[in-house]
Amino acid sequence: HEINCMSLKILIVDEMHPSLFEMLDGAGFSYDYQPSLKRNEILDKINDQIKHSLKQNSSASVQDSVDMSVAVLNSETNELLFAGANSNLFTIRNNKIELIKGSKCTVGSVQEHVTERPITTSIKLNKQDAFILYTDGIVDQIGGNKNQKLKRSGFQHMLETALQDSFLNSLSTSMDAWKLNQEQVDDITLIAYKL
Repeated sequence: HEINCMSLKILIVDEMHPSLFEMLDGAGFSYDYQPSLKRNEILDKINDQIKHSLKQNSSASVQDSVDMSVAVLNSETNELLFAGANSNLFTIRNNKIELIKGSKCTVGSVQEHVTERPITTSIKLNKQDAFILYTDGIVDQIGGNKNQKLKRSGFQHMLETALQDSFLNSLSTSMDAWKLNQEQVDDITLIAYKL
């Protein structure tokens, strides 16, 4: 397939269970490249395929799900399209951080009370703006003086502090300081992109 070099496409997946892909493989899961799908439709399609492949329903033995973000940046217009399944995105403009919330649903969820479908948010970025995608391993990390989760507000504060310094080094140092002697509880993925 031809790849449009004028856009940056990012898919960030937080694998909730390490055997997810083995289960999909064992269930005969296959994928179909469909570039015409909108960002939120990608998450819906993956959600439907996972539920079907794992024979998930409210009484299924496999009750796992995945947090996921899809972001597409058009480098000609600087429009960022974002869809998040239980995932958020931060934008940075003029050293101000803004939270762009994703949908509450997860991909592969069988929770009956979660009926919201992913939506696509269009964000107009300017030169020198940045955006940050991350997995929940960051906000779920236990640490600090009270051995509690960092949470989104703590992570946002870390980002604001890091903006005043060498961003990645400061963020890494802050995360290590937060963890103290605690083990890392989950995978940690962070993608920061500056225009």
